[in-house]
Amino acid sequence: MLLLILLVGLGCAAYIGIGRWLERRVAHTRLGEQRRALFPPEVGISPGAQDLANSPDVELEKKLYRIRDGSEIFFHILKPKGKKVTHALVFLHGYSSTGDLYMEFLAELARSGMMVLVPDLP
Repeated sequence: MLLLILLVGLGCAAYIGIGRWLERRVAHTRLGEQRRALFPPEVGISPGAQDLANSPDVELEKKLYRIRDGSEIFFHILKPKGKKVTHALVFLHGYSSTGDLYMEFLAELARSGMMVLVPDLP
């Protein structure tokens, strides 16, 4: 039993240590403002994100939303052009990622009538 408690304690410590290490590695991309400095809104990161800007059937908006503490969160909104929005989806991607990497997939959802909100959370 003591061995089990020791292993669980070591596992928790390792998990916290790895989390803090990862946090330091990606801290420069945590906030929307910092992330957008690295990846400007007018430039898509992936080829699909670049193509979507000129899409005839999907409307793409890119915005910064200021929250109460003064920091900003960048987000994309995808909507179908010339088609009624039938449902909505908030798409949360992985930590230290950016919504630009999922634009091809999300554009297909928008074409089907979905409005998709994609925040780059801190």
